[in-house]
Amino acid sequence: MNEDKIVLGRILHPAPAKEAEDFDFPDEESDVVALPVKALKKHVSILGSSGSGKTVLGKVLIEEATIQGIPSIIIDPQGDLASLAILGKKGNVEAEGTSPVSYANYHNRAEVRIFTPASRKGIPLSINPLKTPPSGLSKEDFIRALDLVCNSLVRILGYRSGASEGKAVHNFLYEFLKKTWELEMPIRDFEEFSALVLEPEKVGMENAASIITDRERLKLSKNLKYLSMGMDQLLFNFGVPVDMEAFLKPVEKGKVPVNVVYLNTLSSEEHKQFFVAMIAREIYTHMLQNPSADVQLVFLIDEIAPYLPPHPRKPPAKEMLKLLFKQGRKYGVSCVMCTQNPSDVDYKAMAQASTWALGRMMAKQDLDRVKHILRTGPLTRYSELLNRLTTLNPGEFILISPDVFSGPVEMKVRYLITEHRTLDEDALTEYIPDEMRKQFEEFMVGSEEGGGGIPASKKEGAGGKETDILSLGKALSLEEVPANSILYLEMRYPQHEALKLAKRHLEGSFIFKKEKIENVDLRYIPVWRVGFISEDYAGWVKVPIIGKKEARHHNIYFHGQSGDLLDINDVVKFSDLNARDPAKLDFLSEAEITIKKIDELPAKVPVFSFTEKQVKSKMETMFGVKAQRVQKMLYPVWEFLIREKELKQKRRLFIDGVFGKKVSLERID
Repeated sequence: MNEDKIVLGRILHPAPAKEAEDFDFPDEESDVVALPVKALKKHVSILGSSGSGKTVLGKVLIEEATIQGIPSIIIDPQGDLASLAILGKKGNVEAEGTSPVSYANYHNRAEVRIFTPASRKGIPLSINPLKTPPSGLSKEDFIRALDLVCNSLVRILGYRSGASEGKAVHNFLYEFLKKTWELEMPIRDFEEFSALVLEPEKVGMENAASIITDRERLKLSKNLKYLSMGMDQLLFNFGVPVDMEAFLKPVEKGKVPVNVVYLNTLSSEEHKQFFVAMIAREIYTHMLQNPSADVQLVFLIDEIAPYLPPHPRKPPAKEMLKLLFKQGRKYGVSCVMCTQNPSDVDYKAMAQASTWALGRMMAKQDLDRVKHILRTGPLTRYSELLNRLTTLNPGEFILISPDVFSGPVEMKVRYLITEHRTLDEDALTEYIPDEMRKQFEEFMVGSEEGGGGIPASKKEGAGGKETDILSLGKALSLEEVPANSILYLEMRYPQHEALKLAKRHLEGSFIFKKEKIENVDLRYIPVWRVGFISEDYAGWVKVPIIGKKEARHHNIYFHGQSGDLLDINDVVKFSDLNARDPAKLDFLSEAEITIKKIDELPAKVPVFSFTEKQVKSKMETMFGVKAQRVQKMLYPVWEFLIREKELKQKRRLFIDGVFGKKVSLERID
């Protein structure tokens, strides 16, 4: 295999190759179908109905690009592309005709990272739409980037972009962010943004009243504050920031990054649109700053139709994707789209591709769309070609690349080096090495850009690591909780993930459930977090330490109403009896604890009827240990109301939002 070629498969029916010094496939002596690497610069469209093999062809292209040393960013809406992380069995791959050299090269070079927005199932990924764009952008590109952010924010905030209120909000956000960007004044998070919106003169914006009413601005401020709560908080403040340095820098020297953005962890279509739009923006601004004559990146979107629909639909991602398809070739960014519905994709963007792979199609509207595009190209035998599309088998494609071939080439896609299967989000952790996860933790903490969450520093705390947070412009440790604030266990299981866990606890068979979930609410368990110091423990007896004595810090947790001790094993429960020594009861040492303002919490804070004085007394009575610090903390729990379908009987089920465990409580007040 030549080093500068992308091998896609084998020829079904020989077709003449276009004469060129750098390309000689397919010909009479070889049935290999390949493209020169430089052909990727002009983009690729892979079209075909469900089951035609288009996703497999997209994976082949990524495997080949990786072998050639080209990194990739992949939007994976269904989990089909995440299996690029799983090597197939070498014997099977070679038996199906794929080169053993290719297998070895991919194995040695590929560094597959699976990013999961708002979830720990893979490498958590967050987005910061407020991040100031890089300096040096032209005025046109500056305006374009700013407009994209404002359009996306308007939609994620729940406004209709075509309505008068939506237009007013868009125009205000545009002028406001323009001021902050021109002043190079970074906005740390949406809480700060919310406060500044009420005082726009602080950023030099004096004409706010001419754009938006005070009432609308107050509503906008509240809506922006909501983005720092619940699922939205995970989107913007949890994980590795979307950043090209993180995407393009390998963890292991010499490897080629294959970045899979796994969208299944997002339940909202608006959130998916927002993520795709912001990733496209990052790629666009990066390529403007780093032009390349060679292919420097492959950007593949599987099932692109929702993000690049035809006129008049304008989802947040559309404008930037159109720009990438239009301008990417000048900067070395190869865009690859896959879709089973060509009629549902903007044909002007689709027509930017110079290489087409057409799989089996049956729908008349899809064939008509392909016919329309082919008519604008150099082909004259499109009627015969369209008839052939209806007879293709899975994995068979008609390849059209006028810069390479003088006519259509019928091919069978080569066998994958990796396995082809859909990965459920619960299986992702298995394919992310510990060293890789550890490396990305550097991006998750202390980001000056604010892209991956609140800037933080780590310090050794009681029983584990504690995270400092920024509040009111001042760094606060967890030992310093301001008035009207409370310790908060950060949620790892948002509602859509907790719902999946709750369904496992419904009565009935795997298929036929006797119960159904009627309602779900977010509640909090009130918890006293008690810090204490010990020298050492062995059961209940203190053991003196020979030589230098070092104090050891621990935490222990009591229910804020019953005073019972927290115990976490198969379930989360509270008990008045515990035979273990207190130093081993810090079940929450690995959880992330931050400080929240009480008036910003999405659910009501329960009453702590078991007092601080009672907590301290119980510590001494139960363990003979004096409490050094007693703090209020909230433990987020999802409450599901479950109804028996026939008898109409109801019960409640609680799933905790931190570990995803069942909570053994009859009621949470």
